[in-house]
Amino acid sequence: MSSLKGDLAPKTNKTPYELRLEILHLAQHIIDRENENQLAVLHLQNEKAESFTPIGKDFQQTEDQILKVAKKLNNFVSNG
Repeated sequence: MSSLKGDLAPKTNKTPYELRLEILHLAQHIIDRENENQLAVLHLQNEKAESFTPIGKDFQQTEDQILKVAKKLNNFVSNG
């Protein structure tokens, strides 16, 4: 797995659209990892519990979640 610094460090002449696409992909990856971590915790809780906890909508990717993270990343990149 490559590091974040390695992915963003190359000095290329990317268009704003290409940069936005990279930020969206990174935001989607962040949401994926958060969901994987939450799911792992849920599995551990279910192994120890007497009852089963069903998986809810919290583990679904939504455009709003991805865009919210992407806006934070874009703000950080734009404003340093």
